[in-house]
Amino acid sequence: MDFGAAITCLFRHPKWGQNWLFIAICMIIPIVGPILVMGYALICFQSWREQREPYPEFDFTYFGDYLRAGAWPFLVTFVWGLILVPIIWLLIAIIFVPVVAISGETGEKGILIIGVGVGIAVVSVIQLLFMAFLTPAIIKSGLEQNFSSGFHFEFIKDFLKRVGWETLATGIVLFFSSLIAAVLGWVALCLGIFFAMAWQAFFTWHMHFQLYEKYLERGGRPVHVSPDLSFGHLQPQDSNPPQIPPGA
Repeated sequence: MDFGAAITCLFRHPKWGQNWLFIAICMIIPIVGPILVMGYALICFQSWREQREPYPEFDFTYFGDYLRAGAWPFLVTFVWGLILVPIIWLLIAIIFVPVVAISGETGEKGILIIGVGVGIAVVSVIQLLFMAFLTPAIIKSGLEQNFSSGFHFEFIKDFLKRVGWETLATGIVLFFSSLIAAVLGWVALCLGIFFAMAWQAFFTWHMHFQLYEKYLERGGRPVHVSPDLSFGHLQPQDSNPPQIPPGA
């Protein structure tokens, strides 16, 4: 995995400062903003796959297109969250409730400290596994621009079978990078958090791009990429093409 390429991908554009500013502005908008940025990142994702440099410039003219592109992976993430988050909370309760009860009866603070430490470690592992499981679902639904694609268990299983360890490692890196970006963002007069979120979105999708490419290299089945992600279809067509003189 080329973490350096993912870290610098946002800056590999002649107008990277403008792009970063526009993406950060979008992040200020509740709910809609992250969806919009996710859609734009997906279009850039496809341009990276097509080996086109630089990636497409952010343009508010295509606000609706970005929003539509990001809606599917956002909905998939939301629904999977509704299904899996209650299970995670149940596991947390199973871990912590007995520890607190035993500590209260015995008065041993050491049991509470050890139990909380073990519980936090277990919860962290569960969250990491959840992120790893969600990664192929997000990639497939985003590339195919289809809600049901995020629930294709055969693809999820095959993806994790071929690049599961890399997906777990990427999840760990993304977790710590988000913490570092958040801290730096708050230090930068608080408003910097939105620039940090914008950078994190690009970093995340470039890592997803690398995971998908590695999956294909190891014999994975390619998904059907929606033509809506090709930036060429967003470009305005010339309504008055040049006329060729007769006999030319």
